[in-house]
Amino acid sequence: MGTFLKVAGALALVVGAGIVALLFWSHGAGEDAQRGFYEAVGSGDPDRLLARFDPEMLELVEPGPLKVWMDAVATHLGAFKELSGSNFSTSKETQNGRSVVKSEGKVIFEKGEGQSLLTLLDDKVVRFELRSDKLPDPWMDHAPEAAPYVERAVAFAGHLLAGRIAEAQALMFEALRAQVPDEELAQGMAELRAGLGADPRITAGEPAFTGGKTPTLRIPIEVHGEGRRAEGHVTFQFTPWKGLLTAYRLRPAAN
Repeated sequence: MGTFLKVAGALALVVGAGIVALLFWSHGAGEDAQRGFYEAVGSGDPDRLLARFDPEMLELVEPGPLKVWMDAVATHLGAFKELSGSNFSTSKETQNGRSVVKSEGKVIFEKGEGQSLLTLLDDKVVRFELRSDKLPDPWMDHAPEAAPYVERAVAFAGHLLAGRIAEAQALMFEALRAQVPDEELAQGMAELRAGLGADPRITAGEPAFTGGKTPTLRIPIEVHGEGRRAEGHVTFQFTPWKGLLTAYRLRPAAN
């Protein structure tokens, strides 16, 4: 009995040491991830931050809106300084053979502090959240870089006018696709294209941004044909992390 207790006690000591080591490693991994994340936020370079994201996360976040959020953090909280060592909790588990680390705690900036939540899947970010009284809600107070959305709007109009309905619908938000039947869209664009003639030229006007709870970017579109014109717009609504093509209009202009 005495021998058994000694062996059992030694085994418990080894297991206990392993648990302590695991928790210590997880805590360190969580702090390292948080520190690297906010150093990337402070760089002002969205590509540096996106490099830390899981591929599925990249489908939900675009560089332009992310840059606006990074600017908001810089403006209202200032530069990242340090993590609060006494207010951090980190856990690690394995799900379907993949490592999941969840880290939450206080982050200290030059002008204030915030509560940060970070979740990593195999060392890549799949969730992030920063709560602070210093950050405005909503934080998207100006337009992201418009060029990618202008390019997408012109491509969308080009697909419509060329009769490439499937390609045009691929650029639409799914709720908009559901509102416009393929046949109706194809017929309407065929009639418009016939009135414009061959090789219409598509140009985009100055984008107009509207903030608030549902920020949007409206891009005017003008099409010049053989003596005829068409005009309209393409509108993107932000989630706010991604711009979704949620509305458009394209019709003959009143010459």
